[in-house]
Amino acid sequence: MKRELLLMRHGKSDWSVDATDFDRPLNRRGERDAQSMGGWMKQQQWIPDWVITSPALRARNSAARCCREFATAGGVKEREMMAVHYRQKLYEASSDNLLSQLQRVPESAKRVLVVGHNPGLESLVRALSDLPVSLPKHGKLFPTAALAHFVINSRWKKIKTGKGCLQSLHYPKDISSDISSKKHSGGAPVPAHFFTQSGVIPYRYLKGERQVMLVTSSHGGHWIFPKGVVELDLTPEQSATREALEEAGIEGKIKGEAVGHYYHKKWGGVCTITLYPMLVSRILKQRNWQESERQRRWFSIDDACQRIDNPGLRALLENF
Repeated sequence: MKRELLLMRHGKSDWSVDATDFDRPLNRRGERDAQSMGGWMKQQQWIPDWVITSPALRARNSAARCCREFATAGGVKEREMMAVHYRQKLYEASSDNLLSQLQRVPESAKRVLVVGHNPGLESLVRALSDLPVSLPKHGKLFPTAALAHFVINSRWKKIKTGKGCLQSLHYPKDISSDISSKKHSGGAPVPAHFFTQSGVIPYRYLKGERQVMLVTSSHGGHWIFPKGVVELDLTPEQSATREALEEAGIEGKIKGEAVGHYYHKKWGGVCTITLYPMLVSRILKQRNWQESERQRRWFSIDDACQRIDNPGLRALLENF
């Protein structure tokens, strides 16, 4: 009987929290990525019938957010049967230890989801595949919230290296458009409140001239201001300040009322993004910046306007 294996790395963790490695939580991007991946798996009808996860906080919370999305795919009975099993040996597990845990999976399970950590998971992806695994264009094989889909042509207790057929690799940055562009019986996996966003226009004065900071988008294709979903337990200003810290690695104080809002097409809909002026007081060093894969740079108002693609955003900045 053909079996399927889904390997998922936990979402991005929050390094600003004073906690042990085991108790480090997800940051908001990590929460969203885990939830989005679950919604996308539901769309593909990759609903696992056996789920095991590392008990580390960031892993089990990733599993919970992911499974909460596709647990709604069936009726009440199916939802009640959905369970996530914690396995202590998955924490900091090597690829050999991960294989050992897979060999203990019930033979009745047809599709298994494992949520864990690098470097063990990435090593397992390479070791399990019957063919060499190439790096994607962005240069990271198994970043946070990545998903590997294998077909296994053996019983679980017989699973071993080199005997898995890697079907595909999936990344949160690549699936957001797929999630919302296709409708299915379970409804849209992107919650309605995701379309209400806030952000900041970070600014400073240098030799009497006001400058603004832009950051690159998650795909690195264009320059934007730090922005994100307004979390349900935060005000738009609080959410905007957190986005500035995460996306740009900056701290500061919002000065005055919102500058205005603009619109951005995403997830098959339109986001409304409200921007607040923030006077920057501190710039974090690269090693302390959560999303340091982005670029950040100070520009004059005129130069920034030339680099911004969105006409509505550009109009706000021209009048800033």
